[in-house]
Amino acid sequence: MGLFNKLFGRGEKDDPSTELSETEQLKKGEIIIDAGDDQFFKVIRSLTDQQKESIEKSTILLRTGQLYMHYWTKNLENKNREDQEWQNKVMFFWKAEEQFLKKSLPPIFENFEHKYFLFVGDTSKITLKSSKALPWFGMPGLGEKHVCEMNGEQITIPELNKMGLVEYVEQVSLTNDNLDVLTKREDYFFWVDERITSFRNGNFYLKDKPVLIDIAYSIGGIHLFKKVILE
Repeated sequence: MGLFNKLFGRGEKDDPSTELSETEQLKKGEIIIDAGDDQFFKVIRSLTDQQKESIEKSTILLRTGQLYMHYWTKNLENKNREDQEWQNKVMFFWKAEEQFLKKSLPPIFENFEHKYFLFVGDTSKITLKSSKALPWFGMPGLGEKHVCEMNGEQITIPELNKMGLVEYVEQVSLTNDNLDVLTKREDYFFWVDERITSFRNGNFYLKDKPVLIDIAYSIGGIHLFKKVILE
């Protein structure tokens, strides 16, 4: 998950980290993709010809939508709902790309497990509320903090998961030894990071330039996810 953490919430930049800045220098051996208008993206996943062909022929679904995360430790099922630390683990959540310094959480939270999830199904009965995190613990704050309500009461993400309204996911690294996952539609899917790559009319785009699916994957514009059960 190291690469995933760099792209989502562990670094210092809000923008996708595969896009080169004007002052950033390429290191020896790094490859870039030209998106036009002097915009370049680093290849962060080197693919074999076999992997490229398998991605092109994959039959798993393609999904979009905001990716979120919440913090997690063991034995959180029956905690006091008024406990602030418990709330900050399972009640409140963040966009996956939100930087830690903007969350104004106790520093120990940075070492807690991250649970990534997507909303699924009929979410019409869920009210999503957001607020800005206040500066605290020597951090600037101002990150966007989210909470869900149903029937006027706050509800945790694990509870929404049990209702079938939230699906937990983990990133999977593609190798020559696990290419069969690209045909397992029930358990795996490609998720589009729309900060980097868009998908319109059956085509992937890097900025306004059409690119092949393996290119989108190689620069981190799409990710291979596995559906997982919360333990």
